[in-house]
Amino acid sequence: MPNANVLLIEDSPADAMLLKIALDEAGFDYNLTAFRDGASAVEYVRAQSKDSGLPDIILLDINVPKVNGLDVLKEIRRVDRFVKIPVLVLSSSQSPREQSALLSVTDVRFEIKPSDLDGYLELGRTIRSVLTGDGASARRA
Repeated sequence: MPNANVLLIEDSPADAMLLKIALDEAGFDYNLTAFRDGASAVEYVRAQSKDSGLPDIILLDINVPKVNGLDVLKEIRRVDRFVKIPVLVLSSSQSPREQSALLSVTDVRFEIKPSDLDGYLELGRTIRSVLTGDGASARRA
């Protein structure tokens, strides 16, 4: 697998570090672009030109400051170049209402944020499977 471009939108430094460990352990090369708030992520998405490299996958914490994750997701799906990029939404909430709101925007994968390192390592394997096409379809949690 060639280098994957991963866009991470996560406000928790601890969760971001665990995601990075999970990506490292998943056994593929990647370039990581990270934002700690939704406003910065929206600005990044809007600024991407036809010549810029796009992410291969977007990891989106739904509870980020400034612009919430649902609004970030809506903006991602409004930009034509980002429509087909897989989005893996991470949340500590198990609310069916929140999941339904997210899935109404577009097909996304919804994952409950892991509570331990083993869970993050499994998430890293999930990310790899999405990137390789083994898990590209949306999962309706």
